[in-house]
Amino acid sequence: MALAYVFVMPILFALQLDSEIEISWTLVFMPLWVLYGFGFLILVLGVCRGQTLRPSELGATDKWEDPDPLPKRSWSLVKFSMFVLFQAIIVAKLDDAINASWTVILLPYYAYELMGIAEALSYCFKAMNLVNDLESVAVAKAASAGEEENAEEPFGANPGFDEMAQADEHRLQGLFFLEPFWGPHVARPYCI
Repeated sequence: MALAYVFVMPILFALQLDSEIEISWTLVFMPLWVLYGFGFLILVLGVCRGQTLRPSELGATDKWEDPDPLPKRSWSLVKFSMFVLFQAIIVAKLDDAINASWTVILLPYYAYELMGIAEALSYCFKAMNLVNDLESVAVAKAASAGEEENAEEPFGANPGFDEMAQADEHRLQGLFFLEPFWGPHVARPYCI
């Protein structure tokens, strides 16, 4: 039954494009929007749940962080809404219900993509902060162990560090298989 439901929308889409059937584009996209309705309902219920309370079995000094914070759930709801709104406006344009330029029609999609870029950048900054935190912990451990001369360079005492750094650089260079297209003179992305 679920497999048949998955094929309904592509079949209706193909028949509508081939002019085999004459129905509105809204009906063609309806199976997809039913699925989106369930997803939207789950996201709304997640936001309505509110803040996650601290578990009572944890002590007052135990460190606890909300695994699914409310701002993150709200962000997901808004991002999903932009994606669905974009599709709804496209369908309205296909049904000739609105007469607007494609720039205006694509505004929700632009917002959706910008939100995705902002999300990716926040993950990059969190990863960079994690590396800085790990380095400061290594410096503190080196200083507390009485290795003041190695406190400036936390990894200087490791004789195999240079070999590991070269291996990591070689592995990262393997990610840049598009270099012939963009050339060696173009700056490579830092957060890969």
